[in-house]
Amino acid sequence: MTYEDAPGNDQFLTVAEAADASGFQAAHINRMIKEGHIEATKKDGGNRWQIKKSALDSYMASNLVKPARSKEYLARDTPGQPPKSLLTQLEEKDRTIMLLKEELATAEIQIDDLKSTHAEKVSELELTIDHQKIQTVCDQERLQDLEADNRELRAEIKEHNEFIRTSFKEFIQSFLSTTPRDV
Repeated sequence: MTYEDAPGNDQFLTVAEAADASGFQAAHINRMIKEGHIEATKKDGGNRWQIKKSALDSYMASNLVKPARSKEYLARDTPGQPPKSLLTQLEEKDRTIMLLKEELATAEIQIDDLKSTHAEKVSELELTIDHQKIQTVCDQERLQDLEADNRELRAEIKEHNEFIRTSFKEFIQSFLSTTPRDV
């Protein structure tokens, strides 16, 4: 029910009808009655309040409250402040969600940048390690080749030394056998 549609044949409303028409909670209407902000009387001496439609109009006008056209207004228990619409709340939440999504996207970009930078550094280190491994293998192969050459040269030197010794002995024996022994 809207404020304009509130029953007005006798110009009195129940608390529930006034709450429905104004967009406030029934507890707020009861408190405003008890505090004297809305004029009301007890119905037939009972427990139920009768609120004059003109008293509700006056309260809403003095507190700058526009009549609720639907249930999209939230009830507020703060006197003098209009109820906040659900639409406004949803818009605020949507803006907050959008801001959080933007922050999340920025954080994800930063994470991707860090991953990329880290991956590049890891890749560079892996290439350096691979190069050093290859260099080490090459150095080991070269060392083995040099050791083999060294062994061959030592063997050749040994053979030459043996040849020279043998040749020198033969020369000396030949020389001694051909020279007179007059001495």
